[in-house]
Amino acid sequence: MEDLDFSRLDVALAIYDANDDPREAELLCGVALRKDDLEAFLHDLCELVERKYGGMRFARLLDEDEDDEAMESAYVRWKSDSLSRVIEEAEHCLDEENRHEGR
Repeated sequence: MEDLDFSRLDVALAIYDANDDPREAELLCGVALRKDDLEAFLHDLCELVERKYGGMRFARLLDEDEDDEAMESAYVRWKSDSLSRVIEEAEHCLDEENRHEGR
């Protein structure tokens, strides 16, 4: 990884499975990207989820099934997740990457 400018990656995103115990939410994936690319990335991600995987955006899901218990549960748990937990997981991911790269 020569000549990479990691300082340009100023946004970190994490995807959690929040449908079980929120205190033990499973980190499924984490990425870092430039803030300037965030809006386009999220748009592309939503399109991919809908087109390729048959998923649905939250707004549409709530419009079509206002009593969806899974959505309500995920939303409540997402809101209650503390920033410190997100930072802790990001630091853990960075530590793992550093170990894999021998730093």
